[in-house]
Amino acid sequence: MEQIRENSRIYTAFYQNKEPDGTMGWDELIRLLLGTEEYEGSKRENGLLITGPEGCGRHTLLAQVIAIAVEKEYTPIFLTGEDLADGTSVQAEVLERMNAVLDRSVGEEDRICLVLEQLEQLSSLPALMKLLERRLCRASYGEAEDFFLVLIQESAFPIPSVLKGMLQVCRMQYPNRKRRELFFKNHLRTFELKESLPMDQILDQTERFSYDELSNLVELLEAGEKLLGGKIPERDLQEWID
Repeated sequence: MEQIRENSRIYTAFYQNKEPDGTMGWDELIRLLLGTEEYEGSKRENGLLITGPEGCGRHTLLAQVIAIAVEKEYTPIFLTGEDLADGTSVQAEVLERMNAVLDRSVGEEDRICLVLEQLEQLSSLPALMKLLERRLCRASYGEAEDFFLVLIQESAFPIPSVLKGMLQVCRMQYPNRKRRELFFKNHLRTFELKESLPMDQILDQTERFSYDELSNLVELLEAGEKLLGGKIPERDLQEWID
C-alpha cells in the first residue's frame, strides 16, 4: 500500500502501477486495529464494518482479518442472522443467544473476534445493535475482555450512527478499468489468448463487474479458446460478456 487517505473515517487504498494483493490494501490498517497500540494520536476502533456488493472482496478481506486475529490470539466466532434467530423471532431469545456469545470466556486473557453477517432480516436488529454498542464501549474503556467486532453488510444503512462511529468502515467497490485490466493480465494464462482478445472492448463492457464475475469470464474465455482451437469469434465473446 503506497498511500492511505483518510476521509470521514473511511480509508481507501490507492496503488500506483501495481497489482493490489489479495487484501485489497487493508493489511496495514487491520494490523493496527487488532493491535493494542494507539495510532494517529487516538484510540483505535474496536471493529470493522465491511460493506459493498457481493463478489467484490468482502470475504477476501474477512479472511485476512481472521488470519491476523488468530495470529494475535483472538478466538474467531462466526454468526449469521439465521444462527441468532434459529427459528424464532422473539427478541428476548435472540438477545439471550447474543449475550451468551458475548459472555463466552476461555480464560482471563481471552480475546474474541466476532463476525456477524446477514443480519438485515432480524426483527430484533435495533436491540441487537444497542447490545453491541454497549459491549464495544466496555472494550474501548478496558472494562471487558479484548473484543473485536466485524460486521459484513452490502450497505451501511441498517447500522446506527453511534455503532458505525465505533467501527472502521471498509467499502469494497467494483474494480475500476485499471483494476480490471490488471486482473485480466494476471489471470489469463496464455499469451496467445491475451493477444487475440479485443481488450478495450472487453474493458468497456465489463464495467460494474465484480471480481467473481470477472473470474467466471476468464474461465469462459480459456475454455472457449481450448474448445475452438484459436481466436474466439466476436459473436461468442459478446454472448459470454452479456
